[in-house]
Amino acid sequence: WLQTGLEFISVPPFLKGDELPNALGRLADALKLSGILSVVYGIYCLTLPHTPPRKSVESLAFARAFGLLRKPGLLVLTLAALPISIIHTLYFIQTSQFLPTLAGVRDTDVMPAMSIGQFSEIGLLFVLGFLLKRAGFRAVLTIGCLAYVVRFLIFSLGEPTWLVISSQALHGVCFACFYAVAFIYVERVAPTDVRHSAQTGVGIILLGVGPLLAGAYVGPGVAGFSTR
Repeated sequence: WLQTGLEFISVPPFLKGDELPNALGRLADALKLSGILSVVYGIYCLTLPHTPPRKSVESLAFARAFGLLRKPGLLVLTLAALPISIIHTLYFIQTSQFLPTLAGVRDTDVMPAMSIGQFSEIGLLFVLGFLLKRAGFRAVLTIGCLAYVVRFLIFSLGEPTWLVISSQALHGVCFACFYAVAFIYVERVAPTDVRHSAQTGVGIILLGVGPLLAGAYVGPGVAGFSTR
């Protein structure tokens, strides 16, 4: 849809060709397609069986869930989750502006380059159970945090292009070893009756508060991680 004369290459998405003159404008078609799919999913949801929430056994379950922060491990995880979630959000927003500043990277190459992270994510999630069993929560969470550091150190170099593009694979390590493991850890340490509330608390930080604070670093004309 964005290129012509496609040929097979060795990296995702395994096809590359000449960029069409209006390729950047055609990217907006992805928003139209996602809008149509969202409407279809919404209509489909109307056909699902009625499943009202069960009455909570503990009326103050959410308060009890936050009381779990007295556990040192969960407190450290929560404190680390906030800056990590800000950085994670900025990666998605700003990387698309950063990559085209690299030598040889076109606007239509951004999505294929970032898709390397999704391929990596699938692979890491596949072996995540094995990693947790062999290394434990602390080591895997630490690996996830360090992956963020290494990726942005490489971004700060800005060259060679192949190294920066290859570093997209670290996204899978970041997501699987921190985001996924964070929820698994909460599942492990929280009592059964407040487990859902504890998961919600971590989710609010990772998927709510962090992305909201990340907005302060994003604005019109911001070059993000540009090396120019």
